[in-house]
Amino acid sequence: IAERCWPLIKLGRVDEARQFAQTAVNSPNPWQRSAGLNALCAVEGEARTREAYHQACIAALNDARSEMARNQDEDRETGGLAVDAYNAALGAAAALQVEEAEAFALEGARRFEASVANPWRLLVNLYLSMGRMEDALNAFSRMMDWNNRQPAAMRDQNHADLEATVATMFLFAGESEEALMRINRS
Repeated sequence: IAERCWPLIKLGRVDEARQFAQTAVNSPNPWQRSAGLNALCAVEGEARTREAYHQACIAALNDARSEMARNQDEDRETGGLAVDAYNAALGAAAALQVEEAEAFALEGARRFEASVANPWRLLVNLYLSMGRMEDALNAFSRMMDWNNRQPAAMRDQNHADLEATVATMFLFAGESEEALMRINRS
């Protein structure tokens, strides 16, 4: 049910996407509930409703935290937190909650997961915008490590975003020619 939301969002049918997401949120199936909460996060982000976006992404992260805690003693695989924490960091940043955005991104970075949601990339951009260059350089190194550990398909999906962040780093370092080449490539 929740997977219907993304095409509807891209078609501009936001209200319809919200309805499908809410139906999924009310599902007794944990995966469907999680997907619905993440879909609501995406819907509100696309709709540019800052506070609703922020709150929806936090709700998705809290659900993922609860699900992990509930299943930690059971012998079954559960989803991780990287994507939920990454989305919550984006929602917090949109609501201008910078410290919260950093905390969520760091939470997502605690354990490696196969995902295009690279929390270190978000942290590089956050630290650059705050003028925290040493932290940005450290996050940059970790961003590259995270990316290099990803399966090839994930690295390919993420290539343009990664190149854009590399270009931004070169721009901040005063290497505008290299930055231009990288951003053009992305």
